[in-house]
Amino acid sequence: MLKRLQFTRPNRATVAKMGWVGTVVGAGILAFFWGRHAALSQGPPANPTGPVLRPVEVKTVNEYSNYNQRVVAYLTFGGQQYAVTREELGEYLIERYGKDKIKHLINKRIIEHAARAKGIDVSEAEVSACFNNDSTASGARNPKEFADVILKRYNKSAYEWREDVIKPRLILEKMCRARVSVTGEDLSKAFEAHYGLKVDCKMILYPKDEQKDVLNKVHPAVASSEKEFDHYARMQASPSLAAVGGHIKPIGRNTTGSETLEKVLFALRPGEVSEILEEPEGLVILKCLGHIPPDTSVTFEQVKGRLEKEVFEKKVALEIGKLFQELYAQADVNDLLNPVSTLNTDVQKNLGVDPTKPVENVPSPMRAVPNVPAGTQLVPGSH
Repeated sequence: MLKRLQFTRPNRATVAKMGWVGTVVGAGILAFFWGRHAALSQGPPANPTGPVLRPVEVKTVNEYSNYNQRVVAYLTFGGQQYAVTREELGEYLIERYGKDKIKHLINKRIIEHAARAKGIDVSEAEVSACFNNDSTASGARNPKEFADVILKRYNKSAYEWREDVIKPRLILEKMCRARVSVTGEDLSKAFEAHYGLKVDCKMILYPKDEQKDVLNKVHPAVASSEKEFDHYARMQASPSLAAVGGHIKPIGRNTTGSETLEKVLFALRPGEVSEILEEPEGLVILKCLGHIPPDTSVTFEQVKGRLEKEVFEKKVALEIGKLFQELYAQADVNDLLNPVSTLNTDVQKNLGVDPTKPVENVPSPMRAVPNVPAGTQLVPGSH
């Protein structure tokens, strides 16, 4: 059983700072890729110090099949036409963006190679269905709004999302399905998460670098005064948490990705304030408002089928992080544009995963970038 398997999500107030929503599929492994579906250039420049304009030569179609003989633009000076080649454009882009983009291209090649070896492919119909699902999950009214508004926030076009996020995601999901099974314990925890006891609470979240101030000033104040708790809850750094005074959606067991946080929260009595909890997202202070009894109107058998599907999909999402670590290690990557790059730093940056930790410590699917379509994680540094 993976320790970080979750079944429900806090509301947007929680998400905005702690980012507890989505799955571990990293769009960081899938970002922008230069040079797809393009055609380029003529040979290397005559001037070794830099590219020069060269007169256009009439060539046959076959002669343009070589990379360094294909043209992307024409210029005319004094009646003479000159070519800007694909090779020149490629060098221009590499110099400016290569060090950042090569990692995404490497990751894409790793996934494609593994897919070919296993005979796995994704159809355009599958990609379109997934795109529409992402659009709906994002809250957009239609796919056009999803592309023009939601994706624009992350500097991605609809084409980039389909090619660089959805396709690799679907490939990894297909590869992981055979590696996952659902146990009775999984289903019991999922049922408890949905229909078991919950705690209505408020939360204050501080950056870890403010620990001294939180320990010496904030916590003593909020622990002794309801008025002070409400004051600091509305003054905290997260705008969405501050807007609701820290009041988040009731938390059930097996829903936050933190056994420690849940243990402390469920032990609180109404009106009590927790100790300072150090979570990956920051320093957390919780206040119990009350306990919500289990929902006894629903039986396990009534929802077993739905829970099995939900748990399976979430375990697949967690398995993707582990699988990509394995594929990356097998590829023995040697990134010449980033010579100090290592497996640990690349995987951690692009997937949000620390390969030095066991798989049960893969980041929770509730710990992702806020306001991203469900099932996707945009990793910091990838947008």
